[in-house]
Amino acid sequence: MNIKRGLFRSWVVVSLLWLAVTSPLVVGMASGDKWVKGSEWWEKEPLNLLPVRCEEAKGQAGSDYQIAAAFEPWNKFREPGQACFYTLEHFRAFWPEYENMDKAAVSKALYSKIGWSMVFDGDRFENTKTAAMIAIVPPVAIYLIGLLVMWAVAGFRKSPMRAAE
Repeated sequence: MNIKRGLFRSWVVVSLLWLAVTSPLVVGMASGDKWVKGSEWWEKEPLNLLPVRCEEAKGQAGSDYQIAAAFEPWNKFREPGQACFYTLEHFRAFWPEYENMDKAAVSKALYSKIGWSMVFDGDRFENTKTAAMIAIVPPVAIYLIGLLVMWAVAGFRKSPMRAAE
């Protein structure tokens, strides 16, 4: 019986079992990332409200604008974490200098002015990388450890020339 072949086959079986056991966890982690089709992070419609720093707000709170935290999760931890949000009509009434710009350009300018990002600017594959490491690293590590043990054991065998003596 060839021990190397038996250990390799055992490793293949254990690795496949490992992948079967960890696949629900791995798929769940990866589907939480920002690259997955259907993810609200990736395909969300632009917001209808325009953010302005509350220090620069004009009008009455509650009727002309709403004070709220950033809607995007990646902007919630930036400074400022909240803003005064206007509808396009109310915003144009208080800031006529933006009158000739379309909503997308106004929104882009305001996000830039407040220091927020309109799109996720972090690592879109953060959870996917961790999931891949959970699924792949343990079987590979076991394989490499097995190779090292076999190499070390082979060093203690008698060479064919010495066995003949």
